[in-house]
Amino acid sequence: MNAKIYRFPEKRALFKGYKIPLYTEEEIALTVVAMNTFSNLPEKVTLNTLENYDPVTVIKALVEASTSSIFSTKTKQTYCIILKAIETL
Repeated sequence: MNAKIYRFPEKRALFKGYKIPLYTEEEIALTVVAMNTFSNLPEKVTLNTLENYDPVTVIKALVEASTSSIFSTKTKQTYCIILKAIETL
C-alpha cells in the first residue's frame, strides 16, 4: 500500500481586529465627538454605546477628525495620539 502525501497551504496569522486604547476622559470624549460628527450613523453615539461600534468605523472617524479644520491644533494632536496607539490583533 502506497502512502499519499497531501500538502496543505501554510497557516497564515489570522487578523482578528483592532484594539483602540483610550486612556483619558478627554480621549474618550473626543472619540465620541468624532463618531457623531463624521460617521453618519442614524443614532447618536454616547460614552455607554461607543464600544458597540465597529473599530473600522471608529478609526475612519478619527482619521477624518485628525485632519478636519473644525478642530484646534491641540485637539487634532490628541486624535493623532489616539490613532498612533491603535493596535491590530
